[in-house]
Order: sequence, then structure tokens, then C-alpha cells
Amino acid sequence: MRIKPHLLYVFLTAVNFWILPAVIRNTGMAMVMMLAGLPLITLIIAAVHAWKAGSAIVFAIVTGILFIPAIFLYFNESAWIYAPAYAVIALIGGVVGKGLSSGRGSE
Repeated sequence: MRIKPHLLYVFLTAVNFWILPAVIRNTGMAMVMMLAGLPLITLIIAAVHAWKAGSAIVFAIVTGILFIPAIFLYFNESAWIYAPAYAVIALIGGVVGKGLSSGRGSE
């Protein structure tokens, strides 16, 4: 498997988890980001990745792993539950993206 087609999506996911939380200023904003913002961005990145580059399962695992440094950088130990949650969200996005890519070929 070639890695180069996947690097952009891994980079975008890293930015999503490692840079965007830096704009959080209070607990309310943190909750909105953790429960809506980051998951939505993760879903979109995963769907586009699967649509363009494939490998939804591997990308979902990588997504879960990429969230782990953010726990230590921005959150506390209660955020550990989000690592597998983001992996599942990425897997859902991957399934949606693969569905879009299979529909694209029939036109």
C-alpha cells in the first residue's frame, strides 16, 4: 500500500486534533468542539479520504491513534473515551465515502 495518497488526510486529521483545540477558551466551547466540531470534521475528512484514497479501516485506526496526543496536550484523562469514538466516527465516514466512490463509477 502506498502512503503518499493518504498523507494529506492524516495531516488534516492531525490539524483537526492538535491545532483546532488551541482555540478553545472555556469549558462550554470545549464541549461544543468535542461533541460537534471535531467529530464533524473527522467524519468529513474520513469520507473524503475513503472516496478519494480508500482504506477506511486503516484510516479509522490511525484517526484514533492521532487523537491520543491531544489528550495530553489539551484535555484530561476523561477524554480517553474519545479516541475510540473518533475511530468509529472515521470508520462511519469511511463507509459513507466508499459508498460514494462505488456510486461514482457507475455513472
